[in-house]
Amino acid sequence: MARLKTINPFGEEFFDNPPAPPAPPARELPPPATKRATVRLNLDIDRALHRQLKLVALNEDRSVADVVRDLIQEAVMERGSGYSVE
Repeated sequence: MARLKTINPFGEEFFDNPPAPPAPPARELPPPATKRATVRLNLDIDRALHRQLKLVALNEDRSVADVVRDLIQEAVMERGSGYSVE
C-alpha cells in the first residue's frame, strides 16, 4: 500500500498512514516427505452408507480415507492376492 505524504501549513512533510511492518524472515521449508506412488479412486456410494462410514471414522478418530484404505487392504488380503501395503 502506498504511503500518503502530506505537507502541513508549516511546510513540514509527514505521512498519513504508518509504514508497513517488516516482512517476517524467510524460513526454510522441510524436505518433502517420501510418498508412495498413488492413484485416485473415485466412486459413488449410497448416502446412508457414507454417513455410517463417517461415523466409523469419527469413532476411531481417523479420516474417512484412512478407514477406506484399510478396508480395501483387508478385502484384498482376504481374497488371497498376497498384495500388502507397508
